[in-house]
Amino acid sequence: MFELTSRETEVLTWLLEGKTNWEISQILCISKSTVKAHLKHSYQKLGVSNRYSAVRTLSIQNWATQDMEKK
Repeated sequence: MFELTSRETEVLTWLLEGKTNWEISQILCISKSTVKAHLKHSYQKLGVSNRYSAVRTLSIQNWATQDMEKK
C-alpha cells in the first residue's frame, strides 16, 4: 500500500496511539529531530501535510489493523 520503511512504520504506529514526538523519541531511543524526519518522509509518502491528516488517512485505510496482522 504505502512504501514505508520499518522505522517510519514504527513511528506512525506510535503516532496512531496518540503519542507526541517526544514520547515517540523516548520509546524508540532516537532524537526528537529524527522522529520529525521520519514523520516528514512518511507524510510525503502518504500524500499528506500534517499529523492529523496522516492519522485520518491511515485510519481510513485501516492501516493499523493490517500492520498488526503482519506481525
